[in-house]
Amino acid sequence: MDKRVKFDFEIYFTNGGSIKGEDFRLDIAGDHISDKELADYIVADLRLLMVGQTKILNKEIFNEVHKRKPVNEKAGSDLFIDLSHTIEDGLVTYKGLPAPIICDYLSRENSKALYAEGTTFQIGKIEMVSNTGTYIDCPFHRFEDGKDLSEVGLECFTDLDAIVIRVPFSDTLEITEEHLKNYEIRNRAVLIHTRLG
Repeated sequence: MDKRVKFDFEIYFTNGGSIKGEDFRLDIAGDHISDKELADYIVADLRLLMVGQTKILNKEIFNEVHKRKPVNEKAGSDLFIDLSHTIEDGLVTYKGLPAPIICDYLSRENSKALYAEGTTFQIGKIEMVSNTGTYIDCPFHRFEDGKDLSEVGLECFTDLDAIVIRVPFSDTLEITEEHLKNYEIRNRAVLIHTRLG
């Protein structure tokens, strides 16, 4: 059955001001659509720039015949290529954190004493901190109630336009929301450049 979503929204701009909408309705594919998908659609459809914080409020999904193509209908599957470092024993990612240990928990040689003649097993062991190899710091790393990696889709990290914002460390050691004002940062990779030059 066709589904629609009804919601209110608040969109705040990094250069000041905001817009709000009430009882907004859209056709959707399936029984769910995330707040981020709704906010992204509104921003794109209204061609908004300098978007900062967005809020989706009072979201309600209900049955209703579609009037146009659902906003979250996928045209096809996206292809992602994993370029992450291969994790191997002794790999140092971040100085001061321990390197991973990849070894046998039970080797084939040692298993001979535990099983019938001619039967051997190998059980591997991996011990490492989560900041190993190519890793991503998600909001949970810093904020107790922030999303961890299992709650953030891969598309948030791929095929993004990028922006560099310069905040020299000689000016301040603290980066705040004020430093992001007047920049177009929504759905972009943001690099904070803290060195001079």
